[in-house]
Amino acid sequence: MNRWIYHISFTQKLAGIIIAALVPLVLLPVYFLRAEQQQIATARLELAGLRAYQPLQGILAPLADMQLWAAAQAAGDPAATAKVAAARARVEHEMQARTSSAIDYGAASGQDARRWAEIQSEWSALAGTRFTDIAEVNRRYAAFVDRVQAMRTYVTTTSGLVLDPDPVNNFLIGAATDAVPAFEINIGRMRAWAAAIGASGSATPAAVREVIRTQGLAADAVARVRASLDSAAAAGQRGEEIRAALATPVAEVEKALEEFTRYVQSDVTDSMISALSAQDLNASS
Repeated sequence: MNRWIYHISFTQKLAGIIIAALVPLVLLPVYFLRAEQQQIATARLELAGLRAYQPLQGILAPLADMQLWAAAQAAGDPAATAKVAAARARVEHEMQARTSSAIDYGAASGQDARRWAEIQSEWSALAGTRFTDIAEVNRRYAAFVDRVQAMRTYVTTTSGLVLDPDPVNNFLIGAATDAVPAFEINIGRMRAWAAAIGASGSATPAAVREVIRTQGLAADAVARVRASLDSAAAAGQRGEEIRAALATPVAEVEKALEEFTRYVQSDVTDSMISALSAQDLNASS
């Protein structure tokens, strides 16, 4: 078994994981929100829905960073406290942008405010907790991400953003509001579970399975992005132009995901998996 991971600091382990994950975590949301904004139909509610959606999208990346450093904090890394605070400030900046924007995207009276108030309440509880258990960090953050995702789904469906009658727009918006967030969420969760394994220097069958599961979901999300671009191309010349324009960025994301997966497998999980029998892994399913 490779034992180097037992003898370096948790901060060093996290630095490697963060650097390896940074490119795939950032690229897709940037490319697709830009393309989406350029191509969306000019219907008022759709544009309002996009404005209401974007701060919710913006929460995910700093939230993933905060989850990672909260795990480091739970593992006893003294440098993590300041990094948790910095990531928290970035999350709250995005949340403030969402709170201060009164946007009519077709929601029933009081519904947007009620849903957003529930998210704010859950956020206050999450942000105010100093965790001592890494598994609990991942569980609580995953629950909050699911809550944000539900709000995003409400915005996109209520505004009609995901029902654009133009087929090219429809495929592109579907990728931007479904496949891209799924990629972002699962790459963040893969990173957090890899960090949890790196923190302890050992792995439970459940932790290894979560790394494998979330990697598969992230890869599936990128495949769905490609499928959406292919469908948009089949819908007309403008779709072909969009697919061509995004071919290089998507290829870069695929390469970055492959490299990140290879890094996690070779330097984090593989050295732990050898300590787990196939029977243990199967028993946890």
